[in-house]
Formats: sequence, C-alpha cells, structure tokens
Amino acid sequence: YYKALEIANKMAESRERNDQITGITNLINKTCKKRINFIKEKSIQKIGQRDYEKAINELYAAISVAKRMAIPEETNEFFMDLKNTVNKVYLAQIEDVLKEGTDKLALKNYKEAIVIFNRALEMTNKMYLTQEMEEEINKIKGLVYQAELKELVDRGDLSEEIKKYEKEIEKLNKKMDYAKTIDDPNRRFQEMEQIKKSIDEVYHSEIKLLVEQGVQLADSEAFKESFENFERAIKINESIKSPEFKNLIAIKYEYKLKLIEKAILEIKRKSYD
Repeated sequence: YYKALEIANKMAESRERNDQITGITNLINKTCKKRINFIKEKSIQKIGQRDYEKAINELYAAISVAKRMAIPEETNEFFMDLKNTVNKVYLAQIEDVLKEGTDKLALKNYKEAIVIFNRALEMTNKMYLTQEMEEEINKIKGLVYQAELKELVDRGDLSEEIKKYEKEIEKLNKKMDYAKTIDDPNRRFQEMEQIKKSIDEVYHSEIKLLVEQGVQLADSEAFKESFENFERAIKINESIKSPEFKNLIAIKYEYKLKLIEKAILEIKRKSYD
C-alpha cells in the first residue's frame, strides 16, 4: 500500500490522482485499525493476567502501527487511545508498588517505604505526559514526604528540622528587607511577592511536621505535648498570607480528633477531672 501511495503521489495533479490517494490511504488506515485492534485485544488479556510488561510491549507495537496510519498523530484517535492505555497499565503497576510501600509505612519501616515510593516515582518517567501523569507524580511525592516526616518523628529529629525551617525564615526575611529597597516598583513587587510565597511554603512545611508529630504524640497518649504542637501549628498558619498554602492542612480537624480520643480515654478510665 505504501508503495502504491508513493506512486500515486508522483502522478500529475488531477481528480484521478486525488481519488487514488484517498482510496489507498483509506486501505492503509483500515488495515492498520484491524492490526491495532488485534494487538490491543492481546494486551488486554495480558493486563487481566497482571503480566504488565508484556501488555506494555504489545501496546507499543500497536502504537508503532498507529504511527503508520495516514492521519496526523495529534488528531489520530487510535494513537491517543493507545497512549492513554499505556498510561493506565503503568498506573496499575504503580498502584501495586504503592500498596507495597504503604504496607511498609504501616509497619513503621520508613526507610523501606521511601525506597519503594521512589521506585514508583521513577516508573512515572515511562508514562506519556498527561494531566493524569502529573497527578500521579504529585500523589507519590506526597507519600514520600509523609514517609520522610514519619521517619523524622520516629527518630526524634524534629527539633533540628524545625530549627532548619526557622533559619530558612530568617534568610527569607533578610531577602525581603533587601527587596523593599529595590527602586523599580514592578521588580520590587515581583520580588516581594515571590519571597512571601517562599515564606508561606516554609511555614506550610513546618505545619506539616508539627501536625504529624502532634498526631503521633497523641497516639502515644502524650496529649499535653501533642496539643502544644497543634496550637503552635495554628499560630503559624495565621501568619500565612497566600491562599495557596493557608488552611491547606486540616490542623483543627486533627486537633479535634485527638481531643475526642483523649476524652474517650478519660471516660473509659473514669478520669473525669
């Protein structure tokens, strides 16, 4: 068919030439569609058997066929569908890996969980760039951060970590002092807004740490220290100006849950005072 199309393209401009080209391209597309559907059906069977690697290989073979169709890739529905299917297979693989990581997290094997989550993050590099891929990356990064936080809390390294945040705030405040002296009003405004956002981002990270520690302290029945952490997190949250970071963490909700847990424990132990 491709040889015939090549010959047709060399014909003199005429209605017959256009008809020949249209007819041949339709034959090419029809043949490719049949081949794609056959290969995709095989890949679906492999997915059902959880043989993800073979399923992906089949899908890449189908994508190679789709690229040979006489349709531009950006408007080729078969090509787009196959790319989305490849992503779905990778997402299924990633979910299996994430489950392994969350199981390790539940067992407090934080280092192992971090390694597994990072492995899942690397797997996203094989995916086609889509909104779904971006969402998956953010989800995995959140799990990595959560595992790192829990490891810090478990090691008792929070005081050092909080000091790092405080030092970072000091540096940013000095940058802000300098930014205020910039003569150009537009540049001054842009610099100050960027620094404000950076400060809020540091506050947000510190709040995450304090809330995580507050939750774990309450789980160990160290309620006084736990509640101090929640109070401190609430105070820091009041300093946040950017809507992007303000109230992003449900501090009061977590605080309320732990207050209820404490009350239930006291009732059970007949400690009403």
